Amino acid sequence: MQFEEWPEAMKVYDKRMTELFGIQSPSWSQTGNTLSVSFSKGNHGFKDSKYFLEPKGQVFSHLTSYRGLFGIINSGSFRLYNLHNSNDPNELFSLKGVPTYGDAAENVKQYIHTFSFCRPETIENPKMWEEYGQVAINFEIVNDSMTWDFYRLSPMHYGENTLIPMYSELLDELHQSYPDWHFEPHLESLLSLLSFHKEGKHEHEQEIRLLHIPFLFDDEGTAQYDFRVSEYRTGLTKFVEVPLFVGDEAKPLISKVKRHDPPPEDNSRPLIKITSIEFGDNEPNFQKETFTDVGYELEDYLVAKFGYPIEVKAELFKTGVAKS
Repeated sequence: MQFEEWPEAMKVYDKRMTELFGIQSPSWSQTGNTLSVSFSKGNHGFKDSKYFLEPKGQVFSHLTSYRGLFGIINSGSFRLYNLHNSNDPNELFSLKGVPTYGDAAENVKQYIHTFSFCRPETIENPKMWEEYGQVAINFEIVNDSMTWDFYRLSPMHYGENTLIPMYSELLDELHQSYPDWHFEPHLESLLSLLSFHKEGKHEHEQEIRLLHIPFLFDDEGTAQYDFRVSEYRTGLTKFVEVPLFVGDEAKPLISKVKRHDPPPEDNSRPLIKITSIEFGDNEPNFQKETFTDVGYELEDYLVAKFGYPIEVKAELFKTGVAKS
């Protein structure tokens, strides 16, 4: 059905949704007297909204542990864990204000996969190193984010989500104007926005989030299992992988290891290229003399695995964290 053929109530619902969220609604549905509008599955659909970040020409930083660093190097990928793995038990907190879905957060977290990072200047905050690790992996996103499907990139928004009360009021207003129609929230579309909101106490993180929601209640068999232990949740956790860029422009001097296979050409998902690695000075057993030897050997190993030079910064990053 062409949009012009939809009932007036649907046209008004679509118009008001676009005005409220700043996002075009390319899909509409009707079941009986229930109307729903949904947002695009592609990253391009959010370009003119606050839920979009253009990565071209930017460098990002991901903090991790020594073990996490070598897990990434040896697998040749970044992992996007589902929200059960988050250190924030109140992820999706603003979903509580959405009619019908106020209690849905815990049921949908397992289908929402994220990878968190920040701008390089954010890791100058000592609290980031205290909370998240001993190594910074700096990287670029080297393909066109406008071609991604089911992957989204946005800065996080902190504090109260004022859009949700406004959305709830909109639904009430529409029902009063069109009492014969029921206006249903589209859960997947709302999650693609609400996953970019956190409580204000996390604002120091200045997080940028890569989000993957394939299909709600169905990961299509793309996810794998890991076992995670934390104060918030212990148990099996699912993740999906985004393979890293692999080149063929340099050969190692010493290391004789198998190079990662270049990822298949697939512009529907992000392609990430590591540019450099910085070790923090917040590990008391990691002395300057040890670090110099590690740096040279690691750079050679990185060439062996990825086929291009990746700089290991010559100086330990001054984290500002007191060594115990």
